[in-house]
Amino acid sequence: TNDDNNNEDDDKDDKSGTEIEKSSDNNETEIPTWIPNHLRILAAATLQYTDSNPKRCIDVLYKMRERFTTDDNSSEMWLVCIDHTLCNAFQRQGEWRLALSAMDNILKNLSKAIDQEITSRWLVDHQKDETGSVEYQWVKSNLMGAYKCEVYS
Repeated sequence: TNDDNNNEDDDKDDKSGTEIEKSSDNNETEIPTWIPNHLRILAAATLQYTDSNPKRCIDVLYKMRERFTTDDNSSEMWLVCIDHTLCNAFQRQGEWRLALSAMDNILKNLSKAIDQEITSRWLVDHQKDETGSVEYQWVKSNLMGAYKCEVYS
């Protein structure tokens, strides 16, 4: 009888897992807005290791990329992050041309992303017209070099 109870519990677990899968495939369900973007990207990247179809990770990341592309101009930082994750996923799957394409997208959006990062982190308390200052250009130059080293490695 103990084995019967265990089997019933297993059946319940299997059913609840199926329900979760069905609800996650439903287009009407949205991820709550309180979940930060970096966590959403991490969850999408995790699909390549946990989902039965590893290419689902790429589909989810492209949907996220499309959403950020249609948003306002403050999304370049997230586009770079998504493209970096796509590049890693393509490398893992041996899709070298797609990985290079994702890298190219990173380099295209990098300058604007760095501008946004500097503005959001360091120019919050200062006036936004300081973007032409020597300090701003020095920080941007150093960050650009560091990020390019990260991309090329």
